[in-house]
Amino acid sequence: MVINPQCTDLIVGKTPPDERMLKEISSMLYRLPAASSPEFAEQFEDSWGGVLLTSLYTEILKGAGDMQEVFPFPSYYSVLLSDFLAK
Repeated sequence: MVINPQCTDLIVGKTPPDERMLKEISSMLYRLPAASSPEFAEQFEDSWGGVLLTSLYTEILKGAGDMQEVFPFPSYYSVLLSDFLAK
Protein backbone atom coordinates (compact mmCIF):
# COMPACT_ATOMS: atom_id res chain seq x y z
CA MET A 1 0.00 0.00 0.00
CA VAL A 2 1.26 3.50 -0.78
CA ILE A 3 0.32 5.14 2.50
CA ASN A 4 2.50 3.06 4.83
CA PRO A 5 5.91 3.82 3.21
CA GLN A 6 5.04 7.51 2.93
CA CYS A 7 4.05 7.67 6.60
CA THR A 8 7.21 5.85 7.60
CA ASP A 9 9.36 8.20 5.53
CA LEU A 10 7.54 11.19 7.01
CA ILE A 11 8.08 10.02 10.60
CA VAL A 12 11.75 9.26 9.99
CA GLY A 13 12.16 12.63 8.30
CA LYS A 14 13.14 11.42 4.84
CA THR A 15 10.35 13.31 3.08
CA PRO A 16 8.68 16.63 3.78
CA PRO A 17 5.00 16.53 4.81
CA ASP A 18 2.50 16.44 1.95
CA GLU A 19 -0.58 18.33 3.15
CA ARG A 20 -2.93 16.72 0.64
CA MET A 21 -1.82 13.20 1.60
CA LEU A 22 -2.05 14.00 5.32
CA LYS A 23 -5.60 15.28 4.87
CA GLU A 24 -6.58 12.09 3.01
CA ILE A 25 -5.03 9.91 5.71
CA SER A 26 -6.76 11.93 8.40
CA SER A 27 -10.07 11.57 6.62
CA MET A 28 -9.65 7.80 6.33
CA LEU A 29 -8.71 7.46 9.99
CA TYR A 30 -11.62 9.65 11.03
CA ARG A 31 -14.06 7.22 9.37
CA LEU A 32 -12.63 4.08 11.00
CA PRO A 33 -14.12 4.48 14.50
CA ALA A 34 -17.58 4.93 12.98
CA ALA A 35 -17.34 1.45 11.49
CA SER A 36 -16.76 -0.08 14.93
CA SER A 37 -19.33 1.97 16.84
CA PRO A 38 -22.55 0.41 18.21
CA GLU A 39 -24.64 2.78 16.10
CA PHE A 40 -22.93 1.60 12.92
CA ALA A 41 -23.36 -2.05 13.92
CA GLU A 42 -27.08 -1.50 14.60
CA GLN A 43 -27.64 0.27 11.28
CA PHE A 44 -25.69 -2.44 9.46
CA GLU A 45 -27.77 -5.21 11.07
CA ASP A 46 -30.99 -3.39 10.21
CA SER A 47 -30.02 -2.95 6.58
CA TRP A 48 -28.72 -6.53 6.38
CA GLY A 49 -32.02 -7.76 7.82
CA GLY A 50 -33.84 -5.86 5.08
CA VAL A 51 -31.66 -7.52 2.45
CA LEU A 52 -32.36 -10.96 3.88
CA LEU A 53 -36.09 -10.27 4.09
CA THR A 54 -36.16 -9.12 0.47
CA SER A 55 -34.30 -12.27 -0.54
CA LEU A 56 -36.80 -14.41 1.36
CA TYR A 57 -39.77 -12.69 -0.34
CA THR A 58 -38.12 -13.22 -3.72
CA GLU A 59 -37.69 -16.94 -3.09
CA ILE A 60 -41.30 -17.27 -1.88
CA LEU A 61 -42.59 -15.55 -5.01
CA LYS A 62 -40.41 -17.70 -7.25
CA GLY A 63 -41.72 -20.80 -5.50
CA ALA A 64 -45.30 -19.61 -5.89
CA GLY A 65 -44.68 -19.07 -9.59
CA ASP A 66 -43.27 -22.59 -9.91
CA MET A 67 -46.31 -24.01 -8.13
CA GLN A 68 -48.57 -22.06 -10.49
CA GLU A 69 -46.87 -23.79 -13.41
CA VAL A 70 -47.31 -27.23 -11.83
CA PHE A 71 -50.86 -26.69 -10.56
CA PRO A 72 -52.59 -24.09 -12.74
CA PHE A 73 -55.00 -22.27 -10.49
CA PRO A 74 -58.30 -22.35 -12.40
CA SER A 75 -58.28 -25.91 -13.64
CA TYR A 76 -56.70 -27.75 -10.69
CA TYR A 77 -58.61 -26.02 -7.94
CA SER A 78 -61.90 -26.02 -9.83
CA VAL A 79 -61.63 -29.82 -10.12
CA LEU A 80 -60.95 -30.11 -6.41
CA LEU A 81 -63.80 -27.74 -5.61
CA SER A 82 -66.25 -29.56 -7.87
CA ASP A 83 -65.31 -32.91 -6.29
CA PHE A 84 -65.81 -31.41 -2.83
CA LEU A 85 -69.17 -29.85 -3.70
CA ALA A 86 -70.38 -33.08 -5.37
CA LYS A 87 -70.08 -34.98 -2.10
